[in-house]
Amino acid sequence: MTRSERQDSFPPHPDTPPDAWDSLVTEFRAAWPVGRWESVGVVVGCSGGADSVALLRLMAAVRNETSSNPNSGSRAATGFLVAAHFHHGLRGHESDGDAEFVAELARELGCRFELALGDGIHSDEANLRDHRRAFLQRTASRRGCRYIALAHSLDDNVETVLHHLLRGSGPTGLAGIAPYRSYGHEPEQQDLVWIRPLLNARRDQIREALRSRGFSWREDASNEDDRYRRNWIRHQLMPLIEAQFPDASNAIARAANTQREMIDTIDALADQWIERFVIHESPLTIRRTESDEPPAVDSWTIAQAALRTIWARQQWPLGEMSMSHWRAIAAALPLGPDAVFMLPGDLRCVAKGDQIVITKTHARAEIELQS
Repeated sequence: MTRSERQDSFPPHPDTPPDAWDSLVTEFRAAWPVGRWESVGVVVGCSGGADSVALLRLMAAVRNETSSNPNSGSRAATGFLVAAHFHHGLRGHESDGDAEFVAELARELGCRFELALGDGIHSDEANLRDHRRAFLQRTASRRGCRYIALAHSLDDNVETVLHHLLRGSGPTGLAGIAPYRSYGHEPEQQDLVWIRPLLNARRDQIREALRSRGFSWREDASNEDDRYRRNWIRHQLMPLIEAQFPDASNAIARAANTQREMIDTIDALADQWIERFVIHESPLTIRRTESDEPPAVDSWTIAQAALRTIWARQQWPLGEMSMSHWRAIAAALPLGPDAVFMLPGDLRCVAKGDQIVITKTHARAEIELQS
């Protein structure tokens, strides 16, 4: 038997607290009050793993409990859940078993079910993630859903922060996984929201809660493969850190939350930066700063947040931008010598005179700097 088949069913563990599931339900309700989603459609990304199974079961249980309570004033009958599973086609019959498991779980919980098949070729982390996200967005759009719910845990957030730190990411990367964010920056994209209501729950806590009720899940053997950087962080790096700092995960999560609060303030200032310095976004043309610009507006931290927003709007490869790339732009922002350099995604940055222009290198005509 494979690992994923062996761990397909779990009886309650004798050491599992009997109220573990109820405690998780309480935390979930506090993180995402049912009144915010009971009357709309929600796509729940479900791999069949413990975290996503717990999220789907939590949402179904809370929705049903609210609907059956005559004193709740619930409008849940107008809302619905869609269990969405992406079959990457990389693990043969194990992947087939995952899809069948999620389909059966959706039937048991009275949820709609969506399945998509990958090409079975791309196995790197970035491609797998992008394919899943695109599928979830298509599903939400076709089904008319308001939310896409994902089951990232506190441990996932900590691993993300460490991954970003080791890549040299800036303040936004060190804030970790956003608990919620809109699908895009355009007005028509604001109605679709990604939400992660289990970000404060520990991975072991979620599994204890499932065991307390005898709920089964699937184990993906690829999660043990340390060739994937996140797995290496989980299996190799975190144990070393926690051997010296037992509360490291909670401490890193607290630091990330503090960083995110700072980011919210910086984002507001970033909007002001865009209004002041961005002449237009197509092509991206930025006014270079004078040496006597007000520090609060001229801060590189604020400028980087503004540029990240623009990168997202342009659908440029934000994830490939390292701190060294952002610093190259930072060095060109103040009035000074002309400069030309390349950025990820075949972007060409030209700093000349009092402007910076960033364009795709396949543009047919050279963009002239405006006077």
